[in-house]
Amino acid sequence: LTDAHTLRAEYQRNATRRDNNGVGNFDLPERGYTTDSAENVLRFAESGSFGKKLFNEIRFQTIWQDVTIDSLSQATTIQVLNAFNQGGAQINSARRSREIEIADNLDYALKKHSLRFGAQLEAFNYNSNELRNQNGTFVFSSLDAFRAGRPTTYTRRSGAGSVSFDQYQFGWFAQDDWRVAKSLTLSFGLRHEVQTNLEDRNNFMPRVGFAWSPTKSGKTTIRGGTGIFYDWFGADTLEQSLRVNGQQQRDLVIQFPGFPDPFSGGAALTLPPSRIQIQPELRMPYVAMTSVGVERELAQGFRLMSQYYFRRGIHQLRGRNINAPLNGVRPDPTAGNITQVESSANSFNHTWMVNLNWMKMGKFMIGANYVLSKTTDETDSAFGLPVNSFDLRAERGPSLQDTRHRFFLMSNYTLPKGLRLGTIFQANSATPYNITTGFDNNGDSIINDRPTGGTRNSARGAGRWDLSSRLSWGFNFGKLPEAQGGGGPQVRIIRGGSDSGDMLGMLGGMPGQAQKRFRTEFFVQATNVFNHVNPVGFSGVQTSPFFGQPTAATPGRRMEAGMRFSF
Repeated sequence: LTDAHTLRAEYQRNATRRDNNGVGNFDLPERGYTTDSAENVLRFAESGSFGKKLFNEIRFQTIWQDVTIDSLSQATTIQVLNAFNQGGAQINSARRSREIEIADNLDYALKKHSLRFGAQLEAFNYNSNELRNQNGTFVFSSLDAFRAGRPTTYTRRSGAGSVSFDQYQFGWFAQDDWRVAKSLTLSFGLRHEVQTNLEDRNNFMPRVGFAWSPTKSGKTTIRGGTGIFYDWFGADTLEQSLRVNGQQQRDLVIQFPGFPDPFSGGAALTLPPSRIQIQPELRMPYVAMTSVGVERELAQGFRLMSQYYFRRGIHQLRGRNINAPLNGVRPDPTAGNITQVESSANSFNHTWMVNLNWMKMGKFMIGANYVLSKTTDETDSAFGLPVNSFDLRAERGPSLQDTRHRFFLMSNYTLPKGLRLGTIFQANSATPYNITTGFDNNGDSIINDRPTGGTRNSARGAGRWDLSSRLSWGFNFGKLPEAQGGGGPQVRIIRGGSDSGDMLGMLGGMPGQAQKRFRTEFFVQATNVFNHVNPVGFSGVQTSPFFGQPTAATPGRRMEAGMRFSF
């Protein structure tokens, strides 16, 4: 716009169709469903300076997204716990979301202080129509129970599926980086967030940090900080509570039903309608985090960094059946299960990380990273129900993401004749899984009971490792236009998660490479070079014929050859 101000505009459209979702593990092919999604993103950003001390950036973004889900079959589902699942997925959903976001950041330099102020406003509109389990699901504890025609429970959801609501979120912050001395910088900050559909307003987040170089050479830096970080209350959680509220949609639960007619069993016990609700005094979840670390430049281009984190999650969301039977009697006999989403769970994480890098410009690069961590929490999701809704502390156990050891090694070598060889090695220790009896031992109609004395996520699967490699040859050509000669920051957006193949693709460029307008590269790459079997999906249901065994594996060896042209 001017010498000091720049306007940027961007439009994206991302459309994806995925077939046969939900097939695999214990789900037979008839359980598949198709997902179609289309997302449009429009962004504008204006940034520039006002004088020598003020710099401002204002951003506008709007996103409109449509997602539909269609099942291959609507047949009644038969679930034999960790043996097989047949029948339709029984999901029909059409969801439309609209989002508008406006944000502004102002930077101000004042002697030894670098001040930043900012605010962000987000507005959402959600409109969805979702039908699930309209023809019911039979759950059998074991293959023997299935052969005998004795299901444990039958559930069916009925009613209209249309839901529409708005949600607004607002946050503001202020921070100051104070350079006390050449070797010491202190940082102070405060952030505050509020949102509609949640009465909690006292969400202030103080933060403080420091960076200190204790030696004259400046080769050693010690960093640390502590702060509070809130997490927005998700619209998907609110959406389910509005839909399955006992009036618009309700869940029918029958204990010890007949089969195939659930109402024909002589011992059948039909519960009143079940529902989902939000705790009236729900709090916004947050994490209190503290970290300290040291970074050191060593001889011969080595750089070593070590850091320790402690994170404590407070007011984390969990589900609780507030109408579970106590001594065989439900508190509200006119209702079935009442799944209440509460902010009563906690989580704890200790992480120690060591990173070693060695780089020789234009020749080679080696990076190694080791992480030792322990994560404990009290729930797996916002709707995850405890075994005993009157003893929530018994749910404390390892998180499903509690991987004790992680190791990552990446290297990139420049070989003769312009060839480049890149390798990635990854190794993780085993993750936890839960052990259940396969029966409804406490009579609450929810089959998640653990063996006596058993704790949540008490079992471990198997460790995993993988080696991937990439050999490439490329050349650069063409002069950069004058306006691009200085280069600038770039943003790379990766959607759908990253795997070894994605990371291998990033090994194409090396520091020190001549800047040219065009680059052509030919490559051959392989993931899981040794075709090592990494078992996953361990069964924790004691009545399953696969109890304690893996039911799947990560992908085997995959080889690719191709050409990439970039500009």
